[in-house]
Amino acid sequence: MTERSFEAIRVLGLVAAGMIMTGTAHAQTEHVAEISIIGPDSTHPPGRFTLEIWGSFSSPDFIDGTSAMAGFGIGIETTGLAGAPWSIDEIQNAPWATGFGHIGTIDGTDVEEVSGGQLANLFGILNPDIYLSNPILLFTMTVESPSSPGYLELTPMNPNPNGGLSFYPDSTDGASIVAPNDPGTSIHFESWSWQVPAPSSIACLALWGMVSSRRRRTLSLSQFDNAIDFNS
Repeated sequence: MTERSFEAIRVLGLVAAGMIMTGTAHAQTEHVAEISIIGPDSTHPPGRFTLEIWGSFSSPDFIDGTSAMAGFGIGIETTGLAGAPWSIDEIQNAPWATGFGHIGTIDGTDVEEVSGGQLANLFGILNPDIYLSNPILLFTMTVESPSSPGYLELTPMNPNPNGGLSFYPDSTDGASIVAPNDPGTSIHFESWSWQVPAPSSIACLALWGMVSSRRRRTLSLSQFDNAIDFNS
């Protein structure tokens, strides 16, 4: 989904509801979004596998059974790479996000501008099958690892200029809270890594991985300070 179509889903909902929300009403509260990559254990023999990208909101305004995700726009960047060529393909948006979806562009092991969204269930009739889950699956992608030793680390980055993740506090209302754009919001990105060991090292690395597997690096982007921090 392009920047224009990402903005369109928000504006359409707001106009249909007959209101515009600037985010100032929520300036005093913290709405924390997180986008993370979920995949197999970090040390594993070579193969083909699927990664899931999930989004969630921690907010006093997100009420289970009432609130719903509105949309997302994000890229995936390679933050660690070693060994023979890796490949990424078969990007697919989750069912709830396909109506306003864009599967993005693959550039090596980077993925650019994946986005999707859903309309609010305005007046209780516009989108009666609206998805209310939190956390919620955003999209999946397939990775093929090399047969020779290697390492890959992927991190969600580069939120869409119109927002990385947003939600409707009331799923029957078009007003949304958008992170990291709106005051009082922040967005955090959780990376994922995968290592293909040498054949003779698989057993040793598997044991070592029980202690130090799932090495992760967190990227944070906040409306408050516009800072990006890596915490190893």
